[in-house]
Amino acid sequence: MQRLEAKRGLLIAAEGKKAREAAAAELAAKTTETAELRQMLDANNAKLAEAQRAQAELMRRQRALDEEKRELDLTIEKRVQASIDRKREFLRTFCF
Repeated sequence: MQRLEAKRGLLIAAEGKKAREAAAAELAAKTTETAELRQMLDANNAKLAEAQRAQAELMRRQRALDEEKRELDLTIEKRVQASIDRKREFLRTFCF
Protein backbone atom coordinates (compact mmCIF):
# COMPACT_ATOMS: atom_id res chain seq x y z
CA MET A 1 0.00 0.00 0.00
CA GLN A 2 2.83 2.35 0.85
CA ARG A 3 4.46 1.54 -2.44
CA LEU A 4 1.24 2.32 -4.25
CA GLU A 5 0.99 5.64 -2.44
CA ALA A 6 4.59 6.43 -3.35
CA LYS A 7 3.97 5.62 -7.01
CA ARG A 8 0.81 7.69 -6.93
CA GLY A 9 2.74 10.61 -5.44
CA LEU A 10 5.44 10.31 -8.12
CA LEU A 11 2.79 10.13 -10.83
CA ILE A 12 1.01 13.21 -9.48
CA ALA A 13 4.34 15.08 -9.28
CA ALA A 14 5.25 14.08 -12.85
CA GLU A 15 1.86 15.14 -14.20
CA GLY A 16 2.10 18.41 -12.30
CA LYS A 17 5.55 19.03 -13.76
CA LYS A 18 4.25 18.28 -17.28
CA ALA A 19 1.34 20.67 -16.76
CA ARG A 20 3.66 23.44 -15.49
CA GLU A 21 6.05 22.91 -18.42
CA ALA A 22 3.17 22.99 -20.90
CA ALA A 23 1.81 26.17 -19.30
CA ALA A 24 5.29 27.75 -19.35
CA ALA A 25 5.74 26.84 -23.02
CA GLU A 26 2.32 28.27 -23.89
CA LEU A 27 3.11 31.43 -21.95
CA ALA A 28 6.44 31.78 -23.77
CA ALA A 29 4.72 31.32 -27.13
CA LYS A 30 2.08 33.92 -26.25
CA THR A 31 4.78 36.32 -25.06
CA THR A 32 6.65 35.91 -28.35
CA GLU A 33 3.45 36.33 -30.34
CA THR A 34 2.56 39.46 -28.35
CA ALA A 35 6.00 40.95 -28.99
CA GLU A 36 5.71 40.24 -32.73
CA LEU A 37 2.22 41.75 -32.88
CA ARG A 38 3.44 44.83 -30.98
CA GLN A 39 6.28 45.25 -33.51
CA MET A 40 3.79 44.96 -36.37
CA LEU A 41 1.53 47.50 -34.68
CA ASP A 42 4.42 49.92 -34.21
CA ALA A 43 5.46 49.50 -37.85
CA ASN A 44 1.88 50.03 -39.03
CA ASN A 45 1.53 53.10 -36.82
CA ALA A 46 4.74 54.53 -38.29
CA LYS A 47 3.46 53.88 -41.82
CA LEU A 48 0.13 55.48 -40.96
CA ALA A 49 1.83 58.55 -39.52
CA GLU A 50 3.97 58.91 -42.66
CA ALA A 51 0.91 58.52 -44.90
CA GLN A 52 -0.94 61.15 -42.87
CA ARG A 53 2.01 63.55 -43.17
CA ALA A 54 2.13 62.96 -46.93
CA GLN A 55 -1.63 63.51 -47.20
CA ALA A 56 -1.40 66.75 -45.20
CA GLU A 57 1.39 67.99 -47.47
CA LEU A 58 -0.61 67.07 -50.56
CA MET A 59 -3.65 68.92 -49.22
CA ARG A 60 -1.50 71.97 -48.44
CA ARG A 61 -0.11 71.98 -51.98
CA GLN A 62 -3.60 71.52 -53.43
CA ARG A 63 -4.87 74.51 -51.44
CA ALA A 64 -1.91 76.58 -52.66
CA LEU A 65 -2.66 75.59 -56.27
CA ASP A 66 -6.34 76.40 -55.81
CA GLU A 67 -5.41 79.83 -54.41
CA GLU A 68 -3.09 80.51 -57.35
CA LYS A 69 -5.87 79.49 -59.76
CA ARG A 70 -8.32 81.85 -58.05
CA GLU A 71 -5.77 84.67 -58.29
CA LEU A 72 -5.17 83.93 -61.97
CA ASP A 73 -8.92 83.83 -62.65
CA LEU A 74 -9.30 87.18 -60.87
CA THR A 75 -6.45 88.69 -62.89
CA ILE A 76 -8.04 87.47 -66.13
CA GLU A 77 -11.43 88.81 -65.04
CA LYS A 78 -9.91 92.20 -64.27
CA ARG A 79 -8.11 92.33 -67.63
CA VAL A 80 -11.25 91.34 -69.53
CA GLN A 81 -13.27 93.94 -67.65
CA ALA A 82 -10.61 96.58 -68.32
CA SER A 83 -10.64 95.70 -72.02
CA ILE A 84 -14.42 95.94 -72.12
CA ASP A 85 -14.29 99.29 -70.33
CA ARG A 86 -11.70 100.63 -72.82
CA LYS A 87 -13.82 99.51 -75.76
CA ARG A 88 -16.94 101.12 -74.28
CA GLU A 89 -15.03 104.33 -73.70
CA PHE A 90 -13.71 104.21 -77.27
CA LEU A 91 -17.20 103.66 -78.62
CA ARG A 92 -18.60 106.51 -76.52
CA THR A 93 -15.85 108.82 -77.67
CA PHE A 94 -16.13 108.16 -81.38
CA CYS A 95 -19.74 107.12 -81.86
CA PHE A 96 -21.55 109.81 -79.88
